[in-house]
Amino acid sequence: MRETPKGIEATISVDDTEIGNKTLAEARAGKLKGLSLESNRARSRIEGGIRVISHAMLFGIGIVKSPSYSGTAVEVREAKPKVWIT
Repeated sequence: MRETPKGIEATISVDDTEIGNKTLAEARAGKLKGLSLESNRARSRIEGGIRVISHAMLFGIGIVKSPSYSGTAVEVREAKPKVWIT
């Protein structure tokens, strides 16, 4: 994971399993487009109607059809099982 001017980006390796391969296929097909994040919000505030989390402990990331954050994006960029998240 890394912080960029756009937000947090991550490169994730996906296991070569039935569920991993299905997840990659659905992401390639555009069925899974976003993320849901599981974290504790140690520090957050509201700015212009948007919740800004400045400090948190991330526990999990899920590639989903209906993301908890509409600005998230999932993209499969290689034939190898990796997913880029922004």
